[in-house]
Amino acid sequence: MNTLQFIDSITGRLAWPLAAVTLGIIFRRSVGQLLGRVQKLKWRDGEAELVLCP
Repeated sequence: MNTLQFIDSITGRLAWPLAAVTLGIIFRRSVGQLLGRVQKLKWRDGEAELVLCP
């Protein structure tokens, strides 16, 4: 494996985690406010109940 192949491999493996972390940082406040309003959450059924007026 030469240097260019190594760089390509590392870039391909880090693209999605880096994008997820970047989006998490950008939308940190919005997600935090939304999670603070969750009253009930079901994991497997994918159901969440939110309070609309805090």
